[in-house]
Amino acid sequence: MKKNLGLKIASLALALIMWLSVVVKEQSSVIVDVPVKFKNMPAGIEAVDDAPTAAVSLRGPERLLRNLASPDVRIYLDMGRAQTGRHSYAIDSDSVYLPALVNLISVSPASVFVTIEETRKKVEIRGKP
Repeated sequence: MKKNLGLKIASLALALIMWLSVVVKEQSSVIVDVPVKFKNMPAGIEAVDDAPTAAVSLRGPERLLRNLASPDVRIYLDMGRAQTGRHSYAIDSDSVYLPALVNLISVSPASVFVTIEETRKKVEIRGKP
């Protein structure tokens, strides 16, 4: 077992280096259209616009990106401080959730406009007209 230990370690190191060089070279990039979702919306208000989308540019292992589905990439805007009116919300890297080994290159647009209004209450009318 101890015979040629240095040669065995060198062989293992060389195999690891070769494997890493193949994995790194198989990097690819892709652009995915992702719906923007809202979280922490205060009670009593709601977004009235259609859900915006953003084009997310990603880099990662080719085999992983090839099998990437839209639900694997998510954008959540924190609406905890939202107020009524039309406001711009930035889409930063903290808003984008990605699978492991996938890196964010860019998001376009970098911000979206959202119209916030008070929640409309539904009134149920009983009786005959």
